[in-house]
Amino acid sequence: MSESKCIIASRFRFVNDSLKEIIKSFCPDMDFVTVNSVEGILSNLCPEQEQFIVIDRYIFGLFIEEEFKKIISIHPTIKVFCIMDDVCERYFGLRLMRCGCNCIIYYLGEDTTFIDQLRSAFEGRKVIPDTIRDALEKREYLLMPDCVGSLTKREIEVLALMVNGKSIKQICLNLKLAHGTVASLRSRIMKKLGVSNSFETIRIASSYGYTYARSFECF
Repeated sequence: MSESKCIIASRFRFVNDSLKEIIKSFCPDMDFVTVNSVEGILSNLCPEQEQFIVIDRYIFGLFIEEEFKKIISIHPTIKVFCIMDDVCERYFGLRLMRCGCNCIIYYLGEDTTFIDQLRSAFEGRKVIPDTIRDALEKREYLLMPDCVGSLTKREIEVLALMVNGKSIKQICLNLKLAHGTVASLRSRIMKKLGVSNSFETIRIASSYGYTYARSFECF
Protein backbone atom coordinates (compact mmCIF):
# COMPACT_ATOMS: atom_id res chain seq x y z
CA MET A 1 0.00 0.00 0.00
CA SER A 2 1.26 3.45 -0.92
CA GLU A 3 1.93 5.99 1.82
CA SER A 4 -0.74 8.27 0.37
CA LYS A 5 -4.08 7.81 -1.33
CA CYS A 6 -6.35 10.05 -3.39
CA ILE A 7 -10.12 9.56 -3.36
CA ILE A 8 -11.64 11.12 -6.47
CA ALA A 9 -15.36 11.72 -6.14
CA SER A 10 -17.60 12.67 -9.06
CA ARG A 11 -20.95 11.45 -10.28
CA PHE A 12 -19.49 11.38 -13.77
CA ARG A 13 -17.14 8.56 -14.71
CA PHE A 14 -15.30 10.58 -17.36
CA VAL A 15 -14.53 13.28 -14.77
CA ASN A 16 -13.16 10.68 -12.36
CA ASP A 17 -11.01 9.13 -15.10
CA SER A 18 -9.71 12.50 -16.32
CA LEU A 19 -8.84 13.72 -12.84
CA LYS A 20 -7.07 10.46 -12.05
CA GLU A 21 -4.86 10.74 -15.15
CA ILE A 22 -4.01 14.38 -14.41
CA ILE A 23 -3.11 13.78 -10.76
CA LYS A 24 -1.21 10.62 -11.63
CA SER A 25 1.03 12.68 -13.95
CA PHE A 26 2.53 14.53 -10.97
CA CYS A 27 1.81 12.01 -8.17
CA PRO A 28 2.80 8.72 -9.87
CA ASP A 29 3.31 6.79 -6.63
CA MET A 30 -0.06 7.64 -5.12
CA ASP A 31 -2.88 5.11 -4.78
CA PHE A 32 -6.21 6.07 -6.34
CA VAL A 33 -9.83 5.15 -5.86
CA THR A 34 -12.79 6.67 -7.69
CA VAL A 35 -16.28 6.90 -6.18
CA ASN A 36 -19.57 8.58 -7.08
CA SER A 37 -21.08 9.46 -3.70
CA VAL A 38 -20.31 10.74 -0.21
CA GLU A 39 -20.98 7.22 1.02
CA GLY A 40 -18.24 5.98 -1.30
CA ILE A 41 -15.84 8.52 0.21
CA LEU A 42 -16.69 7.44 3.76
CA SER A 43 -16.13 3.76 2.99
CA ASN A 44 -12.60 4.47 1.71
CA LEU A 45 -11.33 6.65 4.54
CA CYS A 46 -8.30 5.40 6.46
CA PRO A 47 -7.07 7.69 9.28
CA GLU A 48 -3.73 5.88 9.44
CA GLN A 49 -2.92 6.87 5.85
CA GLU A 50 -2.24 10.29 4.32
CA GLN A 51 -5.29 10.87 2.15
CA PHE A 52 -6.64 13.48 -0.22
CA ILE A 53 -10.16 13.97 -1.56
CA VAL A 54 -10.72 15.63 -4.92
CA ILE A 55 -14.45 16.18 -4.99
CA ASP A 56 -16.77 17.39 -7.72
CA ARG A 57 -19.28 19.95 -6.45
CA TYR A 58 -22.15 17.80 -7.74
CA ILE A 59 -21.40 15.15 -5.12
CA PHE A 60 -22.72 17.44 -2.42
CA GLY A 61 -26.31 17.23 -1.29
CA LEU A 62 -28.26 19.94 0.48
CA PHE A 63 -26.55 19.49 3.81
CA ILE A 64 -22.89 20.11 3.03
CA GLU A 65 -21.99 20.80 6.65
CA GLU A 66 -23.27 17.40 7.78
CA GLU A 67 -21.45 15.58 4.99
CA PHE A 68 -18.15 17.30 5.75
CA LYS A 69 -18.59 16.61 9.46
CA LYS A 70 -18.86 12.87 8.77
CA ILE A 71 -15.67 12.92 6.69
CA ILE A 72 -13.64 14.98 9.18
CA SER A 73 -14.85 12.91 12.15
CA ILE A 74 -13.32 9.79 10.57
CA HIS A 75 -10.17 11.41 9.14
CA PRO A 76 -9.43 14.75 10.88
CA THR A 77 -6.24 15.48 8.88
CA ILE A 78 -7.57 14.69 5.41
CA LYS A 79 -7.09 17.30 2.66
CA VAL A 80 -10.21 18.15 0.66
CA PHE A 81 -10.05 19.89 -2.74
CA CYS A 82 -13.35 20.94 -4.31
CA ILE A 83 -13.57 21.17 -8.11
CA MET A 84 -16.00 23.76 -9.49
CA ASP A 85 -17.06 24.29 -13.08
CA ASP A 86 -18.24 27.87 -12.74
CA VAL A 87 -17.72 30.94 -10.61
CA CYS A 88 -18.16 30.09 -6.94
CA GLU A 89 -20.63 32.28 -5.09
CA ARG A 90 -18.96 33.98 -2.13
CA TYR A 91 -21.20 32.56 0.58
CA PHE A 92 -21.09 29.06 -0.90
CA GLY A 93 -17.30 29.24 -1.04
CA LEU A 94 -17.19 30.42 2.57
CA ARG A 95 -19.46 27.53 3.55
CA LEU A 96 -17.02 25.10 1.93
CA MET A 97 -13.99 26.66 3.63
CA ARG A 98 -15.70 26.74 7.02
CA CYS A 99 -16.58 23.06 6.63
CA GLY A 100 -12.93 22.12 6.18
CA CYS A 101 -12.33 22.36 2.43
CA ASN A 102 -8.64 23.14 1.81
CA CYS A 103 -8.78 24.33 -1.80
CA ILE A 104 -11.37 25.41 -4.39
CA ILE A 105 -10.30 24.92 -8.00
CA TYR A 106 -12.13 25.92 -11.20
CA TYR A 107 -12.43 23.90 -14.38
CA LEU A 108 -12.66 27.22 -16.21
CA GLY A 109 -9.77 28.68 -18.18
CA GLU A 110 -6.84 27.01 -19.86
CA ASP A 111 -6.19 23.34 -19.14
CA THR A 112 -2.67 24.21 -18.05
CA THR A 113 -4.02 26.65 -15.45
CA PHE A 114 -6.32 24.00 -13.99
CA ILE A 115 -3.52 21.42 -13.89
CA ASP A 116 -1.11 23.92 -12.31
CA GLN A 117 -3.67 24.79 -9.63
CA LEU A 118 -4.34 21.12 -8.92
CA ARG A 119 -0.62 20.42 -8.67
CA SER A 120 -0.19 23.39 -6.33
CA ALA A 121 -2.94 22.03 -4.08
CA PHE A 122 -1.16 18.68 -3.77
CA GLU A 123 2.08 20.50 -3.03
CA GLY A 124 0.41 22.08 -0.01
CA ARG A 125 -0.39 25.52 -1.37
CA LYS A 126 -3.73 27.15 -0.59
CA VAL A 127 -5.60 27.43 -3.90
CA ILE A 128 -8.66 29.65 -3.46
CA PRO A 129 -10.49 31.98 -5.88
CA ASP A 130 -9.71 35.66 -5.28
CA THR A 131 -13.30 36.44 -4.26
CA ILE A 132 -13.23 33.78 -1.56
CA ARG A 133 -9.71 34.71 -0.43
CA ASP A 134 -10.73 38.35 -0.06
CA ALA A 135 -13.83 37.36 1.92
CA LEU A 136 -11.73 35.19 4.24
CA GLU A 137 -9.17 37.96 4.77
CA LYS A 138 -11.97 40.38 5.62
CA ARG A 139 -13.48 37.74 7.93
CA GLU A 140 -16.77 38.03 6.07
CA TYR A 141 -17.77 34.62 7.38
CA LEU A 142 -18.46 36.40 10.67
CA LEU A 143 -20.93 38.62 8.83
CA MET A 144 -22.69 35.86 6.88
CA PRO A 145 -26.45 36.16 7.39
CA ASP A 146 -27.64 33.53 9.82
CA CYS A 147 -31.04 33.33 8.15
CA VAL A 148 -30.28 30.24 6.05
CA GLY A 149 -28.84 28.48 9.08
CA SER A 150 -32.18 28.92 10.82
CA LEU A 151 -34.07 26.92 8.19
CA THR A 152 -35.23 23.40 8.96
CA LYS A 153 -34.23 20.48 6.74
CA ARG A 154 -37.68 20.41 5.17
CA GLU A 155 -37.55 24.16 4.51
CA ILE A 156 -34.15 23.76 2.84
CA GLU A 157 -35.56 21.01 0.62
CA VAL A 158 -38.40 23.30 -0.45
CA LEU A 159 -35.97 26.18 -0.95
CA ALA A 160 -33.70 24.09 -3.21
CA LEU A 161 -36.66 23.14 -5.38
CA MET A 162 -37.72 26.79 -5.60
CA VAL A 163 -34.20 27.72 -6.73
CA ASN A 164 -34.42 25.05 -9.42
CA GLY A 165 -37.56 26.70 -10.76
CA LYS A 166 -40.18 24.27 -9.47
CA SER A 167 -43.76 25.34 -8.91
CA ILE A 168 -45.65 24.64 -5.70
CA LYS A 169 -47.43 21.79 -7.50
CA GLN A 170 -44.12 20.22 -8.56
CA ILE A 171 -42.71 20.63 -5.05
CA CYS A 172 -45.79 18.90 -3.65
CA LEU A 173 -45.29 15.96 -6.00
CA ASN A 174 -41.58 15.66 -5.29
CA LEU A 175 -41.82 15.87 -1.51
CA LYS A 176 -45.23 14.18 -1.28
CA LEU A 177 -46.68 17.08 0.67
CA ALA A 178 -50.08 18.78 0.55
CA HIS A 179 -50.40 22.09 -1.29
CA GLY A 180 -51.22 23.95 1.91
CA THR A 181 -48.15 22.53 3.66
CA VAL A 182 -45.81 23.64 0.86
CA ALA A 183 -47.39 27.07 0.70
CA SER A 184 -46.92 27.43 4.45
CA LEU A 185 -43.29 26.30 4.25
CA ARG A 186 -42.66 28.76 1.43
CA SER A 187 -44.07 31.62 3.51
CA ARG A 188 -41.94 30.62 6.52
CA ILE A 189 -38.82 30.49 4.35
CA MET A 190 -39.42 34.01 3.04
CA LYS A 191 -40.06 35.31 6.54
CA LYS A 192 -36.83 33.78 7.88
CA LEU A 193 -34.85 35.16 4.93
CA GLY A 194 -36.41 38.58 5.43
CA VAL A 195 -37.74 38.83 1.87
CA SER A 196 -41.17 39.30 0.33
CA ASN A 197 -40.86 37.72 -3.11
CA SER A 198 -39.52 34.65 -4.88
CA PHE A 199 -36.80 36.55 -6.75
CA GLU A 200 -35.06 37.67 -3.55
CA THR A 201 -35.55 34.22 -2.03
CA ILE A 202 -33.82 32.56 -4.98
CA ARG A 203 -31.04 35.16 -5.03
CA ILE A 204 -30.13 34.49 -1.40
CA ALA A 205 -30.43 30.73 -1.75
CA SER A 206 -28.25 30.72 -4.88
CA SER A 207 -25.50 32.63 -3.09
CA TYR A 208 -25.38 29.81 -0.51
CA GLY A 209 -25.02 27.15 -3.21
CA TYR A 210 -28.46 25.58 -3.13
CA THR A 211 -28.57 25.61 -6.94
CA TYR A 212 -26.09 22.72 -6.73
CA ALA A 213 -28.33 20.32 -4.84
CA ARG A 214 -27.87 16.83 -6.33
CA SER A 215 -31.15 15.60 -4.91
CA PHE A 216 -33.34 17.49 -7.36
CA GLU A 217 -31.64 17.08 -10.71
CA CYS A 218 -34.15 14.45 -11.78
CA PHE A 219 -36.71 16.99 -13.01
